[in-house]
Amino acid sequence: MSKKDKAALVVGGEPRVSLLPPEINEKKQARLLRGRLISALFLVAAVTLAGIGGAAFFALQSQAMLDEGNNETNDILLQQAKYSDAGRVASAVELAKAARAVGSSTEIDLADYLGRVRDTLPAGAKIATVDLDSGSPLAPYSQATVPLQKSRIATFTFTVQTTSLPDVQVLLNSLVTLPGFTDASPTSVGSSKGVYETAIVMHVNSDALAYRFVDAKGIIR
Repeated sequence: MSKKDKAALVVGGEPRVSLLPPEINEKKQARLLRGRLISALFLVAAVTLAGIGGAAFFALQSQAMLDEGNNETNDILLQQAKYSDAGRVASAVELAKAARAVGSSTEIDLADYLGRVRDTLPAGAKIATVDLDSGSPLAPYSQATVPLQKSRIATFTFTVQTTSLPDVQVLLNSLVTLPGFTDASPTSVGSSKGVYETAIVMHVNSDALAYRFVDAKGIIR
């Protein structure tokens, strides 16, 4: 007799005899087996569902993060577009200001300057005619060819009327105080019906410019 047979032998135990048919024991074993299989199936299903749920949760979380990132990217692009438009507008404004400054770079405020000329005239004198000849941004004013004459940017030709014979030298000396005055000379003196007319040619330099959109240093306003 082997050691295994000796270990299986029980001495003094309660005798038991199964009176049930073998088919009943087999069915009982089969039910136990089916129960275990069903439990295992439910366990596998639960684990599978948990895995699917976890995967779905992480997928939703990843999609939410992706959507948030896309929204932030869109916001950044919108901000860039807004600032880009603002930059283009600012550039256009600066370009317009520069063009305006260049276009007015040779401008003399005629009404204001003639007012200054009138203020220098003797009492009772008035300006009868006036003509202004000046350069342009594309065509600088031609300079004198006579030596020692100063630079000029424009020429005023005007006629002064007085009721008495004018002192031409006094008229010319009074013009020296005008801004931008370079030189002046009479071209004719005449009279008609008790009115005397003195024609004067006066040259002015850049100090006579209006500087509406730039200062004297050329800085755009």
